[in-house]
Amino acid sequence: MYGKFENGKFKKAKHFIKTNNEVIINPTDEMYEQYGYKKIIEEEFPNLLESQGAEVYYEETDTVILKRYRIIEMEIDPEFSIMQEKAEAYDIITGVTE
Repeated sequence: MYGKFENGKFKKAKHFIKTNNEVIINPTDEMYEQYGYKKIIEEEFPNLLESQGAEVYYEETDTVILKRYRIIEMEIDPEFSIMQEKAEAYDIITGVTE
């Protein structure tokens, strides 16, 4: 997978490259690099607790773009937890299983 930054925003490469004169379908790695794209290296997705989520962000180096994850704490609505417990209890009582 390839991508690049344009005007400070990350842009993932598509399966084609538009130039002023042509559209290149299924570009090779060399073609992506020729048009300023860099290979994306994805770090491993973090193990999360129930109260956490992951936010994706990208960092550009001289040679690649790193896809990283920032762990964020999420507030758990007590009402949601109670409703989830009631739904699970209902499933047990009615014999519904996954």
